[in-house]
Amino acid sequence: MNDQKNVKPKHDLPAMLAEMAEIKARSEAIIAVIDEPLVIIDKTYKITYQNDIAQELWGDNIGNFCYETALNKIASCRECAVTRAWETGAVVKFEKSMPLPRGAKAVEIIASPIRDEKGRITGAIQIIRDITESQQKARELEKALAQVRKLSAVLPICSHCKDIRNAEGTWLKLEAYFLKHFEVSFSHGICANCMNKHFPELAQD
Repeated sequence: MNDQKNVKPKHDLPAMLAEMAEIKARSEAIIAVIDEPLVIIDKTYKITYQNDIAQELWGDNIGNFCYETALNKIASCRECAVTRAWETGAVVKFEKSMPLPRGAKAVEIIASPIRDEKGRITGAIQIIRDITESQQKARELEKALAQVRKLSAVLPICSHCKDIRNAEGTWLKLEAYFLKHFEVSFSHGICANCMNKHFPELAQD
């Protein structure tokens, strides 16, 4: 009988609540340090949590519909990452243009479904990542690669005057050709050999 009295109940409610509170606090601490806007959305599209960065961008929107907050719409978007995440049960990524307080930006929207202990989807986590700068860098890289491809081609150049023939058959001065195709301008000087050849009286000993 004494042994039975010392057995702890299988469901220690205070301990379970304490464990749940610890898990919640740990999860919120992890979410809080994510340096991009993050919100948690329930199945009615209402925001139930937002990190500090999301609050700085759009203000306190706990309890508001997500589509009202970021897009000023009256219904969920036609191409909604959250809806797609619920439909597929997987992480979904979309790229689109979105109006932000500092102007329209290219963003990547990442949505992941949230499930309860029985595996039922109860909501979603959504992160909005500003990719404007990375897209600009990608465009600049592509432009640079295009210029490299042009430079790697054989340029038809006059053996006497050094003019270059373009694709239309027009002969252009070397400086004009490079300025037009590669946005390269020239500053002119004179090398030591040419100085000695053409201006010997000015050449240094």
